Amino acid sequence: MMVTRSTVEFSARSLSRSWASRYLPDLSALMSEQADLSIAHLLECSSDFGRRRTVEQVQRHLRICCELAGLEVNQLFSGSSNLVNLAKVRQLAKSVEAVYEKVLQFYEQQSNIKQNLADSLNPVSGWVPEIEALSIELQPVLYQMQQQHLADEDPRAIGFVTTQFHFSTQMILKRLNPIEKALLGSYFQLAEEQVCTPWQEICELANRSDRASREVLLIEQLLSEGNAIAQAVCEKARQQFPQFKSRRGSWDNVQITTSMKRDLNMFQCYLWLCVLHQDLSPITVRLLPLCLMVFPSVNISWEFIDQTVRLLVEEVRSRLTQNQWSIVQPYAVGLIDTFSVQQ
Repeated sequence: MMVTRSTVEFSARSLSRSWASRYLPDLSALMSEQADLSIAHLLECSSDFGRRRTVEQVQRHLRICCELAGLEVNQLFSGSSNLVNLAKVRQLAKSVEAVYEKVLQFYEQQSNIKQNLADSLNPVSGWVPEIEALSIELQPVLYQMQQQHLADEDPRAIGFVTTQFHFSTQMILKRLNPIEKALLGSYFQLAEEQVCTPWQEICELANRSDRASREVLLIEQLLSEGNAIAQAVCEKARQQFPQFKSRRGSWDNVQITTSMKRDLNMFQCYLWLCVLHQDLSPITVRLLPLCLMVFPSVNISWEFIDQTVRLLVEEVRSRLTQNQWSIVQPYAVGLIDTFSVQQ
């Protein structure tokens, strides 16, 4: 089939939708035995009143959550460098708070733009366009935060910032009911991942690409399978390292699995970025320094990282044809070499 410019543009748009669909809240677990009650509660939480109530509840505790998260992150990384001090912790907490305020403002506004009755009865209708719009809305405030806290070009700084977001999100969501967590948590997940995971960069690069669309089509396929890939690798890592334990706990702690899936999605993202750039520097210059700071700080061994990266590459390889693998192989091998325990 001839590859045309319109095909590339269509693929790029589809890629953007695939990226945004990752943040569709999983409501299946909430629709259990008391289905009628769950649906009624879901509609209530997603209504104008429900969203406003959720926002007000979060705002009451937002500042203290961000400050406490900053202190926890500072303690976590205190032995790794002189990167942070209490003054910087407070400054970063304020910046993170500003990002979350933007998310909350956007979340509350969306309750007022339902088009018709059918939409109002479907709490996740139009969710993908909402995510795409929120990503754009967050860019100025995230850029301001990055200029303030990451402008010193110390590659370790991103580790502190991303962990600050992760801990802040956990503290905030603890105060919400399961439905509120599912709805608002997807927005917070986007904000957190947009700091360290260049999903939007991939979509923009694909949209500007003048190359044949086989890379874009391939990444679109793999992006839609990203969560499944992360889940499969996580299960294999658990089998291979049943005694795994970090400073944050063992496999019994659900946050360990959640964090690992997030990290595996991040690794995939940087791999796809290398494919689009046709260059390994996104992994060697951006991903590696982040991992060198974060993982040792939480007592995750490099052997575990090495083997998990190999499991990730194997899982990706198993989902590709030989022709597709030929596109990814140079960068997948580079990923393995970069995180090899011998390095």
